[in-house]
Amino acid sequence: SLYTRRWPIEVMFQETRQQLGLNDPRQWKKASVLRMTPCIFGLYSVIAMFWRQAKAPWMPRTGYLKLHPTFSNALEYTRRELWEHTILNTPLYSALLRKTPRHLLNPLLSHLALAA
Repeated sequence: SLYTRRWPIEVMFQETRQQLGLNDPRQWKKASVLRMTPCIFGLYSVIAMFWRQAKAPWMPRTGYLKLHPTFSNALEYTRRELWEHTILNTPLYSALLRKTPRHLLNPLLSHLALAA
């Protein structure tokens, strides 16, 4: 039906509002809004394509049942990848990360990526 074909579009709008701040009133001029909205949808597309091409492993979190990964999972993965290949790859952070036990580092980075 027409409604069910519309559902993925509605989900995309909801996720861009919730995760990327589509409706945040940071822009007050029409030109700013017309510039920012396509950028946010472009960012959504880039993150979704990155997630799909990366074939990232997905593990559901304990206590939160969902059958499929969501955009927030893709955003978390993208943040972690960017951090690990840029910021955390600098000499200062590399030295700190080597001192942190791996069993503590992975959950810490996951929680930070969700909160960012």
